[in-house]
Amino acid sequence: MKKSFIVVLFFLFAGTCFAQQNRRPVEVKVTVGAGKIWSAPFVVKADNTKYKVGFDVANKRDIVVFVTDASNFKRFLDGRQFLVNYQSDKAESGLIDINLPRGNFVLVVSNQHATFYSKDVFLTFF
Repeated sequence: MKKSFIVVLFFLFAGTCFAQQNRRPVEVKVTVGAGKIWSAPFVVKADNTKYKVGFDVANKRDIVVFVTDASNFKRFLDGRQFLVNYQSDKAESGLIDINLPRGNFVLVVSNQHATFYSKDVFLTFF
């Protein structure tokens, strides 16, 4: 139930806020299990839309974050080569600051490299 609420919050935010200016940042906490991913699809309604998200992992642990379009996300899930619009290295924190074309995209937080530890990740949507 908690995960569903966070995803609904993300959808509402992504659908209405990314193209708007002068909004307060919104922070969301997600927990990503060892060897797992967390993902949230979103729609960009206009070309050259600014997409800015900060990420910070609790307890000085590392995570990989990437943004890809919906078709490449399916390729990722199928274990095939895929393209990204943004990808971090393994990092404790970072900032996604990119312009995206119109289309369907997915924000992915990956903890697939971890064997034992779940990670709490704080995402800040600007």
